[in-house]
Amino acid sequence: LVGLRLVEDRLVDNAGQSLALAATDIAQKLDLLLFEQYGDVQVLAGTVPRLGHDPRLWAAHAVFLKQAYPIYHWIGVIDSQGRVRASTDQTTVGLDVRQSEWAAAVSADGGVYVRDAGFDAISGGIESIVFATAVQAGTGSSRLEEPRLVATYVAMSVLKDMVARTFQGKEGYWSKVEYQVVNGRGEVVIDSASLQKKDRVNLKTIKLPSALLLDSGRSAYIEEQHFRRQVPVVTGYATMNGHQELSSLRWGVLVRVDRGEVLAPIRAVIWKLAALGAVGSVPLFLALLWMERRVRNEWSHAQRTHATLE
Repeated sequence: LVGLRLVEDRLVDNAGQSLALAATDIAQKLDLLLFEQYGDVQVLAGTVPRLGHDPRLWAAHAVFLKQAYPIYHWIGVIDSQGRVRASTDQTTVGLDVRQSEWAAAVSADGGVYVRDAGFDAISGGIESIVFATAVQAGTGSSRLEEPRLVATYVAMSVLKDMVARTFQGKEGYWSKVEYQVVNGRGEVVIDSASLQKKDRVNLKTIKLPSALLLDSGRSAYIEEQHFRRQVPVVTGYATMNGHQELSSLRWGVLVRVDRGEVLAPIRAVIWKLAALGAVGSVPLFLALLWMERRVRNEWSHAQRTHATLE
């Protein structure tokens, strides 16, 4: 029993380390991908002024970028009056975005504002991350020569597909691996369970141990109870912390598998050994009963013989 317990602990440890590596891999991929978008919006801010003052050229450039990089849900240019002048979606042209969180937060110092995953009038029903920065228009007589804004919306559905592809064909001995990406507040932004946003729970609010450990910035694993199914699970966790510029997207990644599934191989062996033991012990038990009966008979015979001789 001690030996079997050691084997089980070893299996759990190996699984936990594999899950932690998977979580780290996803965190690094998301970090790199989103940092590319951080750089792209700055490049866009430098390109727009060189296109002149014609919004049609801005729109054509935005459409070209969106076709080249499907990760974008929307790309737009906003004038000094706070209205969308050019975008990849003509229905948003003329929209006043001055009251938008990201439009109000962008400063003219060239910094990039990054908004966490959410919805607004531009994204519609598509949950998106926003990258926005200010640009300085070129010289000329146009009223648009004042600083303008450029913004890009990155669709969360694209990021979810990228995370899902990480696990395709890599389950190994595990038939089902669950994963979640959690923002700094503990809200789930990507979930393998495909739950609606209204059905997602805040993992820090319910004090899920693995979610609380994301604040440590380390990559490791923990054994805990599944917060929905209430079964023991092994959860690997890691945090996006590669780029200081993306501090507002300090997401964490949780990858978990049922503990019972981790131990399924050794428990299958135990059942086989138990079956073999039963098959071997039953004949021995029957033989023992037969021998016990023979001994009793011999003893009775010896008792009767002794009584006759007396």
